[in-house]
Amino acid sequence: MRNVLLLAVALAAVTLSARSGWGEEKTRKTPPPTASAERLLPADSPEAKLLRESGSWLLGQMKDDPARAKPGQVRGATWPEFDAGPFSTDSLYSGVAGTVASLLTLHEMTGGKAYAEAARRGVRHLIDKAVEDKGCLTWDVAWEDRKGGVHTSRSASLYSGTAGIAWVLLTAGDILGDEEAVRAGKRGMDWVVAQLGPIANTRGKFWDNGALDIISGSAGICLALEDASKITGDPRYLAAAVEGADGLLEAARKGEDGWSWPAGAGQERTYTGFSHGVAGIGAALARMCGATGEEKYLEAAKQAARWLERNEVAVRGAGTLAWKHHVPADGTKDWLWEGWCHGPSGTCRLHLLLHSMTGDVKYLQAAEAGARYLLENTHPGKDRAGAGFYSPSLCCGAAGAGTFMLDLYRYTGKKDYLDYATQVMGFLDRVADRPAKGTACWSLSGRVEDGGKTWHGTCLMIGQGGYITFLARLGQEQHRIVREVVLPPDFASVGAPPGDRLVVLELGKSRFHSQARRLAQFRGAGRERLSDPAAWEPIRDMARRRRADAVCVVLAPETFDINLNRRVMFALQQLDPDPFQDATIGYLTAAEPAHVQAMLDAMAKIEKDGLPATAVDYGVTPSFKEVLVYPPVKGTDGLTTTRVFFPTVEGAPGVRGQFAKAFAPAKGAGTVTICGNGDPMRIWLFDGDRNMKPELHWTFDPKKICRDWASRELTGLGPSDAAAWPLGGTVLWSGTCHSAATKHAIVCGDIVATFGETAHAVRFYDLQPGESLALAYLAHGPAAYLAPIGANHGFRCSIEQSRAAREDLALGEVIRLNAVEVTLASRRHGPWPLVLQVEGKPEVRVDVPGGFMMDVTQNRMLFGDPTFRPFRRVSPRRAAVAVTRGAATKGGFQVEVRLTDLDAQEDVDQHRGHEVDAAERVLGSFELAAGESVESVALSAKGVDLQKLTVAEWMVERRQGRADVVWFSLNAPYPKNYGDPRVLWTEGMEVTLSVRTGAPGVEQEEMTIVR
Repeated sequence: MRNVLLLAVALAAVTLSARSGWGEEKTRKTPPPTASAERLLPADSPEAKLLRESGSWLLGQMKDDPARAKPGQVRGATWPEFDAGPFSTDSLYSGVAGTVASLLTLHEMTGGKAYAEAARRGVRHLIDKAVEDKGCLTWDVAWEDRKGGVHTSRSASLYSGTAGIAWVLLTAGDILGDEEAVRAGKRGMDWVVAQLGPIANTRGKFWDNGALDIISGSAGICLALEDASKITGDPRYLAAAVEGADGLLEAARKGEDGWSWPAGAGQERTYTGFSHGVAGIGAALARMCGATGEEKYLEAAKQAARWLERNEVAVRGAGTLAWKHHVPADGTKDWLWEGWCHGPSGTCRLHLLLHSMTGDVKYLQAAEAGARYLLENTHPGKDRAGAGFYSPSLCCGAAGAGTFMLDLYRYTGKKDYLDYATQVMGFLDRVADRPAKGTACWSLSGRVEDGGKTWHGTCLMIGQGGYITFLARLGQEQHRIVREVVLPPDFASVGAPPGDRLVVLELGKSRFHSQARRLAQFRGAGRERLSDPAAWEPIRDMARRRRADAVCVVLAPETFDINLNRRVMFALQQLDPDPFQDATIGYLTAAEPAHVQAMLDAMAKIEKDGLPATAVDYGVTPSFKEVLVYPPVKGTDGLTTTRVFFPTVEGAPGVRGQFAKAFAPAKGAGTVTICGNGDPMRIWLFDGDRNMKPELHWTFDPKKICRDWASRELTGLGPSDAAAWPLGGTVLWSGTCHSAATKHAIVCGDIVATFGETAHAVRFYDLQPGESLALAYLAHGPAAYLAPIGANHGFRCSIEQSRAAREDLALGEVIRLNAVEVTLASRRHGPWPLVLQVEGKPEVRVDVPGGFMMDVTQNRMLFGDPTFRPFRRVSPRRAAVAVTRGAATKGGFQVEVRLTDLDAQEDVDQHRGHEVDAAERVLGSFELAAGESVESVALSAKGVDLQKLTVAEWMVERRQGRADVVWFSLNAPYPKNYGDPRVLWTEGMEVTLSVRTGAPGVEQEEMTIVR
């Protein structure tokens, strides 16, 4: 049980009145950025070694363009498709565009400036080679026939035409900040849009005479356009993608056992795989469902998967699954390939997407059966002859298989898949050619060709770029590096399992675009951009179509405030009919991009190395005369906690001189919790009772706000002081009111001692540089920061940390549980309304059981990735209250609820202070089986006096792609005196919920008490 002093500190974390004192204006310097350098791929890692050798060889193949650089520009450069011949092309598949993408990856993962410079030169070449066509840009893409003849053609396609080149220019411009590249990419996409149209004897609109596949046709082009719409914000690109997707629906061959498509309209042969076949087209349509919310595209993707189940194309073994190359066989043998193009490495991407979008386990089973085929039929531990790979390439062989296994590892967490990918790296290392010291390259065949030459490709899909892409993805997963591996649109994401479906949302303009791109690619998440932070409806619509379980909002600190947080929460409450918040929320913002990057790096480092099992809890109490540091105590939450208390200035006039002593225990800690009265600018180191003394307050005036942390009467710990606190890399909690305010801070009755009396009206104040405590904390680069954007009860820190540590919860879910409690508390009042505070108007409050302290629970929020689970390696995975569901019988089932850890009571119970509505609470949940509905819940107990319960209630939360859950809450009056016997949090507490199921069921009700 936590120290009584901590309880006193927590109770002091919010003191409410409506009056205030004095202040003087003093200029504060902005705290210096203290975040560490970015985490790149470790230079001594095997992945980095091979990447260096690969990059060195690729740079050596770069050829100057004939034209010299114009003033202010770099000179264009190109690469031969293969080193043994002079032929060069510009496409994404086998040319300069794909090479540029791999150079961007090298720059991201290693920080090498030479790679960025080479990428710029490749971009310059592509811009110079563009052809004007009716105000748009296109490219005459060269290709070589089997006799060595060189031809050119214009195509809209992703891998062999303008869509792919334009996509690379947009992506490179976006990453490098090259506006000319973005403009050229837009004009290229404009040309692609202009080529969409009808073709003879076919309904719908198409490109390139009816090509349908990923490589050359509508499926790949739709994905390029959809990504272009996110990069540019131009809705025309998504509109064209929708027309193209509708054309794919028209072109489908629809049968009772599923739908199929040929590679091109009117063709007879049907490929099964990803590059030219049904799987790739189905996956593109699934992605279009996510982009538009149109379920017809998801249905088409499901029908594609049904077609791939047919015995005519599926080849099943003992737990394995592969697919024939194409049907009808037309005289060819039934090839079984392993690669992205025609094997499970590509085909199973469709199944992962469908599992992510539907939660139907059969799709995940199919994807893993495809993986088992690879595990059993390819052997990366052997040499070329015995490995069973068609080639080493990303398209057709080892690198593609390894990349798929990395996606499957990220999706499932199963180490076998990561081990396979690691073996693929070993295979590539062994079979590499090393023509010069410090270089490595690969031939497709591994043998000397006609003319005595060995051909090493430079390009993305069958050359060096593909090996670089795979090695970078492996390094990213092995070492948890939040830098972007630049992947073509069709490779970009297979989604995440239901429950972990993250969307990275850039809201309004910010300086953190690179960090948004990096996090989305690192997590395999969707990425969206919305322009209007004041509108909640687009957030709701986006989250619905993306089936979001978590949303990470990336925004400028100037954009964030209490009203924006409430809008986002309200939007994510509207995803289905029940009143629960349906997705978790995290925010990414800071004073500088380096600070956001440092947070992502710290998060990833914890994911790789584990969180230190040490915690430091800070508080402020007037009863001490000096900073006190208590000995560490090992708790049942898996953490060893040191408690540190600041005195107040009344009893310790020299408290500010003791900061070094107080800060020291935080160095190297895994978690740090800071609790104490305060405001957006400081932790109060004076007695918080001053907030209750109107004779010391003044009328609010921005010029009178106390900005002097060393003020004799209003001593505080401010942003400039916090710069010396070693908070980098920690999971940081704050219970100080308003300590999440980054710019637009609300001023109301809880901070009148330092800000002034507002006559019960809401006022807002724009924090100036160096005034935000939140930005000072974020400058350190904590792995996550959980704090209140307005008033709160500081004891919430303890509740949140205990839940996260004991149950290994994602931090976004920890914050969402606050909203779950509020939803249950307001069950009788209907869904929680959108509460916005308006300058000059009375503060809006919602009447809810639990009073003000329950209401302001929703002010607590997370800076960081909401899917981040920092306690994985230290958590005992033992909730303080165990909830066990029994087997279903006719008419229902029973749920046993028992207290497992009495020491956790002050951390986990619903403590809300000594108010009229204060209560101790047991909160829990259990899952419903598919098709179950709840009619009623009866409550019986052992060791609990049920007559003393004031509330026993339950509500159903509906969840998309996952089992529905029933939340329940038991309340009893909180003891009048500390240490008095409790009703619920007592030794031997056991209750039984008897759940009656049937149709039609109800969504919420009070429990029947069985006495």
